[in-house]
Amino acid sequence: MKNINKDNLENFMAYYQNFHDSTITSIDYDILNSKMTLYINVFWGGDTTTNKDGSLNTHKSRIKILFEDVYKCNNKELFLWDSIYDAYLKYIHLDNQEYLCFADDEKTPSIYIVCKSMKYEVL
Repeated sequence: MKNINKDNLENFMAYYQNFHDSTITSIDYDILNSKMTLYINVFWGGDTTTNKDGSLNTHKSRIKILFEDVYKCNNKELFLWDSIYDAYLKYIHLDNQEYLCFADDEKTPSIYIVCKSMKYEVL
């Protein structure tokens, strides 16, 4: 798995185009170890190319994101047809500590996770 940090956070979000049109398909909780895992069907990945028939190849993929040392999280009821418009991923400060914050929307998130570290892998 690859770590998300200050050096690659912006490139990670740009590569996956802020998870636009992607869907969260599964959320796994490991409460005893303060971990959460999201599985996301990614619609846009990398540079879009044009197929021979003129349609766009968005390089769809599936990604697993592991959140470790979870400090806070909240999620509303999610449905498969709930797609992400513009995900949020930033470093924030809470209680004099620095955390990563991931949310499926900055203003009205259906899910947000605040954690110390984040890793991902393409499945």
